[in-house]
Order: sequence, then C-alpha cells, then structure tokens
Amino acid sequence: MGSNNTGVIDEKAPLAGLGELGTVGNATAATGQGPQVSDAPPPEPTFDDELRAALREDRLSGARTLVANAEAVLAAHEAAGNAETPPVSRVDLAAAKARVAMATGDGPAARAILVQAIEMSPKSVPLRTLMTEVMLATGRAADIRPVLHHLGKAPTKRDVDLGKNHDKTGDSSG
Repeated sequence: MGSNNTGVIDEKAPLAGLGELGTVGNATAATGQGPQVSDAPPPEPTFDDELRAALREDRLSGARTLVANAEAVLAAHEAAGNAETPPVSRVDLAAAKARVAMATGDGPAARAILVQAIEMSPKSVPLRTLMTEVMLATGRAADIRPVLHHLGKAPTKRDVDLGKNHDKTGDSSG
C-alpha cells in the first residue's frame, strides 16, 4: 500500500523502501533477520473496533447505524436457527447500545439497557464492568456495589412482598 501524488492511498502501489523479494534495506524477511513482510491482509476490524472508532470520532449516527445493522444481522441469524456463532452477541449489542447512550449524554438510558442485559446474562463480566463505568460516570459510585450485587438474582420474598403492597395502594399501573 503506497500513496500517489494526490495524497490518496493506493492499495496496489508498493510500499516505500520495500525492494524486490521482500527485502527491506539489507535485511531479508525470509531470513527472519529483519522486519517481517506479510502478504496477508490486515485483519478486518471487529464490530467493537468500528463502534469505538465511530464514538471516538463523534460519529453518533454512524455508531447508531452500526448497532442497528448488527441487531438486524443477529435477528436474522437467530430467526434462521443458524447453529454457527453469530457475528455479534446479545451481550455485545447491549454494551454497544449503552456506549451510544453514554456518548449522547443519556446515562439513565445506558443504565436501563445494562440492567436489562445483566438480568438476561447475569454472569457477564463485560456488562457488569460497563455498568460500573456508567455508574461512575453518572455520579452513582455509592450505588455500584448494591446494584451489582442485586442484579441478575431472583427476587427475594421481601421484594415480592413490597411489590404486593405497592399494587394494593393503587400506585401501580398493573
């Protein structure tokens, strides 16, 4: 990959300083005595790489499009009953949605997305880590430990009783 006089990268142009047969200066890649030259293309960026790049470059619409496309691919993958591992998991998708929400300044939405995702995947360390980051960023550091301790666990008898009392007072829409 080199560049032409217009400053545009030309993928087919040879790299500057690369001589014939994969030599750089006096070192030959074949002998292992210098920089290794590989004909293999660089690995494709992952969904997470692309999302982080879009958010870093403040391309929120691009980040939202990435998430929407990944969600559509995952839904199609699940609908087809495909046994292969999907390109993006539900955990990755939830984390991406929470990151987009945080980038737009919507901490409560990010927390809500993560609460729902952690309830679905209670042992997911990446989701719990991201919840910690979101809560720190939104000034809720004191609540981190109790929230993470409670998330993903079955309701206790006390929780159920509180819910019943709430329903009797007419404060609930249910």
